[in-house]
Amino acid sequence: MNETIKEITSEHNGKEHVRGTRDCNLMFFRLYEPAMFDAMHKQYDDILGGVKAGKRLFGFRSLRSFLQKNKYKEVQPNFQMHGDIVTFHKGHDVYISLGNKWFGVRENNTFGVINRYDFDTNAYLVFRKE
Repeated sequence: MNETIKEITSEHNGKEHVRGTRDCNLMFFRLYEPAMFDAMHKQYDDILGGVKAGKRLFGFRSLRSFLQKNKYKEVQPNFQMHGDIVTFHKGHDVYISLGNKWFGVRENNTFGVINRYDFDTNAYLVFRKE
């Protein structure tokens, strides 16, 4: 898994966020659910299209609902580890935890590292693959 995280962060770092081609949901699928990545890649180009594709292909409307209903357990934010997945209660952002930092889409719509301590722990959920 660590090698895949390195590949993903290296390939995405500094690149523009493009829904359906290079986005945070696909980043998660590539890391943990490669068959789902293959099915979802280039199947949408906006949030609504992603919701429809997820529902049509796999029966879920959001990545958070998928994580909650499958082989991922929720962990307390202060106990997150390298490789955990971070989702927010509001919004569609998904990040890969690198420990004290996260990797995902920054405010300028490019991928990069952000500080997890910039966010209230009540604003997000952390999941770990069992």
